[in-house]
Amino acid sequence: MAREGRTVWLAAGALIGALLGLGVAYTLWQQYEEQGRKPQLDARRGLRLALTLLQSVRKVTSLFEAE
Repeated sequence: MAREGRTVWLAAGALIGALLGLGVAYTLWQQYEEQGRKPQLDARRGLRLALTLLQSVRKVTSLFEAE
């Protein structure tokens, strides 16, 4: 029973993450098209993005911690 629950949580998390990622990418691409420029991602912006995403994941997982 516990293994089935784990599979459901992992599948749901993967699906939600994929949909959120797709939504963010679509929104960013629309903004770049409206501004008439190409998206640029250098090392500094990539690192900032990765750290911001890591902080967001930590905040979401902290919602489910036992008190």
